[in-house]
Amino acid sequence: MTAPESLLQDGLTLRLDFGVGRAIAEEPYRPPRGPGMHAALEGPIREAAVVYVNDRRAGSIWRPPYRIEVTGLVRRGENRIRVVVANTAINFMAGRALPDYRLLGLRYGERFQAQDIDRVQPVPSGLLGPVRLIATVE
Repeated sequence: MTAPESLLQDGLTLRLDFGVGRAIAEEPYRPPRGPGMHAALEGPIREAAVVYVNDRRAGSIWRPPYRIEVTGLVRRGENRIRVVVANTAINFMAGRALPDYRLLGLRYGERFQAQDIDRVQPVPSGLLGPVRLIATVE
């Protein structure tokens, strides 16, 4: 899914609460240029994200420090940065109605009791804060 405007906050920020699939946040960027220019994308990401710069895959981010090198993909002028994040299964469960096990119980008997399924709460997922593209010229 492409993220609706209502999910986007200041900068390139996206939060996922319920649902399945993935969300995509895009932002144009004009980096400073010069000899020795170095660029890296960083931001608090929960679970995993795939980063694209100008429609070329920069790589995956899945652990701290949530930073990825993008110098080779950044070009002069405007650049398109795309961050694709996936939601967690627990958030999918938290956003759904509780299952109805009555028919299973009638057919096969009470073989189990669902334990605390009504207490499932969503966990942070997606981009948890502004993603920054840091460009330096040495």
